[in-house]
Amino acid sequence: MKTLLKAIAIASLASTAAVAQAEVTGSLGISSSYMFRGEQLNDGMTTSASLGFDLAGVSVGVFLTDADDAGFTETDIVLGYTANVMGTDVRLSYTDYGYDYGNGNDENGQTEFAVGITASGLAIDFVSGEDDGMLNPGETDYDVLTLGYTVSNVDITLGSVDIDDGAEFNYYEISTGTELFGLDASVMVTDTFSEDGISESGATLVLGVSKSLNL
Repeated sequence: MKTLLKAIAIASLASTAAVAQAEVTGSLGISSSYMFRGEQLNDGMTTSASLGFDLAGVSVGVFLTDADDAGFTETDIVLGYTANVMGTDVRLSYTDYGYDYGNGNDENGQTEFAVGITASGLAIDFVSGEDDGMLNPGETDYDVLTLGYTVSNVDITLGSVDIDDGAEFNYYEISTGTELFGLDASVMVTDTFSEDGISESGATLVLGVSKSLNL
């Protein structure tokens, strides 16, 4: 926390340099379905948009998702901080997930605190989350532990999800991407395994196209 406050103070004092180093980015995208941690949230075309600001390791991002076939829109707000310590990237983040089903109930959502490290292409992340009515009635705590590795332009992720008084399952994601006609094209295969409390869905192939924007 002291490091975070120090970074913000330095950025405020050196305003000219800060403006030069600040980065504002955005994106627009569409995918064949919406998969999250191995589970399918929408089985049809899903559109998304994002806007992010990064300065001296401090980042703020807003992500919008329209899952029309599933009947909801999602708004995520992410606050993060990343620092490099002796060649290792250390990450801290807070994420607020909001889901709107058009029924006037704005209490459906999740909040997560996460800490992670990345070194030599290997990433380990731990997430502590709280769900407000999405997973089970009332408030439910859950934990997620992920292990990721990057080989060339292929990302591999293994994750374990443990929901208090609920389900436990593991999942995998294997994804890659390339530039195609000025757009970012991606392919991902994902599925759950060793399920306890959820139904097995089978491997899903997700195709996506997005456009990155430097603002």
